[in-house]
Amino acid sequence: MQHNRALVLYISKYGSSRRYAELFCKQTGLTPHPLKEGAALLGDADAVILFCAVYASRLGCEKFLKKYARKLEGKQVTVFAQGLSPADDATLALLRRRLPGKTLFYGRGAMRFSALTTGDRLLCRMLHAMLKGKDPAQYEEAWMRTFMECYGKDTDFTDEAFLAPLLSRI
Repeated sequence: MQHNRALVLYISKYGSSRRYAELFCKQTGLTPHPLKEGAALLGDADAVILFCAVYASRLGCEKFLKKYARKLEGKQVTVFAQGLSPADDATLALLRRRLPGKTLFYGRGAMRFSALTTGDRLLCRMLHAMLKGKDPAQYEEAWMRTFMECYGKDTDFTDEAFLAPLLSRI
């Protein structure tokens, strides 16, 4: 994936996606841009690399991909998703189904419980209440176990090594 006009975009609510985008750009000489600036910059790019979080199996960049689908046509679109949980085959398959025609890479991110917005903290409390009554052996998705282990704590699994597969494709 050699591109002269690659555009790096990120959407980062708590900082992990921005951190990965900055680490990636440090190694490639590209410049990271917030996703909200992305639409204005798409015209000259032949490749777009998006860094976003995964929230309960949903990608933080999905709205952008849908809204600008026409502008992204003909461009190589790559998504580096980061989430709290280790990537398992089922999670990656689900994320790939959400990204038809796009290349997906994945790395672990962080949960900064102390920095959560009131709404996110409430959502986490509800998820925790829903899951705490279950036997961990019966969790249906990989994120559930990690969420329960990290609930209420600041946890950071961000690691530059997760970028290696993406960097090897550049």
